[in-house]
Amino acid sequence: MIARTSMREAVSLGLEELSRTLELLRSLDADDWARPTDCTGWSVHDVVAHLVGQFEGAARPDRLLRRVRAARRMKARLNNEGRATTIADNEGERPPSPQPSTDVGYAARGKHSHARPSAARQAMTSVLDWHNELQVRERADVPPAELMEQLESWGERGIRAFGRIPAPLRRMRLSRLFPEAVELPDDSLDFLIRIIGPRDPWMHRIDICSAVGRPFVADGHDAKIVEQVVGDLIQLWANPAVRLVLEGPAGAAGGGSAGEVSNGEWVVGQGVPVAEVRCDAIAYCRHASGRPAPGARVTGARQVGEALLAVKISF
Repeated sequence: MIARTSMREAVSLGLEELSRTLELLRSLDADDWARPTDCTGWSVHDVVAHLVGQFEGAARPDRLLRRVRAARRMKARLNNEGRATTIADNEGERPPSPQPSTDVGYAARGKHSHARPSAARQAMTSVLDWHNELQVRERADVPPAELMEQLESWGERGIRAFGRIPAPLRRMRLSRLFPEAVELPDDSLDFLIRIIGPRDPWMHRIDICSAVGRPFVADGHDAKIVEQVVGDLIQLWANPAVRLVLEGPAGAAGGGSAGEVSNGEWVVGQGVPVAEVRCDAIAYCRHASGRPAPGARVTGARQVGEALLAVKISF
């Protein structure tokens, strides 16, 4: 098994990821913020709005809980009516108003029209889906420059706030907030903080690079996050062993723990591998998250290798 990222390292990874995301965002031009991403119905601006909302919720649990309550009402109303409706139709009360621009943050809309397409709204079936949609809509009119300021402010505050949560509290079941969390490898706040905390912003930075046509340059920072993705895969896989080879700098964290080889190679499952799967590390993570990505190369027992590639990982 691959050891879970320590709290100290999770905070360090989170702050480094925040810094890299801000550096990327500051290089964008005005048109880039409206470009569509691989997150269905979301523009670059919407993705950043979601990130700000995540960090804000970490620093201000009262705002997180308020969004969760509103999201539950939306989901219940959708289930009762048997059809998708807009957030404005579903809400029993208005979403929390955006905070003053000097202190908070979220996404900019105005001319960019970030309303979800009908098909995308219909796909939102979970409390988490509606919670994330609220994050985007709350700051729909915040200009990009202000949104970046808010991301910088809430980002550091949220990451450090998560880092201060004591271990007993981190054992709380995440499904108490989001019922779908029972599907995670570990239904706990600890998993959210130490694993998803750095992983989600990291994947969204890749989303933004892809949307605006920028190369994603990976290094050891990225390899640490990829390693935890493989850790989840190992936990979820209960079939014949497969050798997983993740290529590129982001795949170079392998080795050192039981069940691993080295240099971006892992044995997933018990026994002698019956198949080998090779893929660029970033492409594999995007594929495992459900995003479009270049195909992997499978040799050996093809059915087993393809079954491994079908395993979805939470980001």
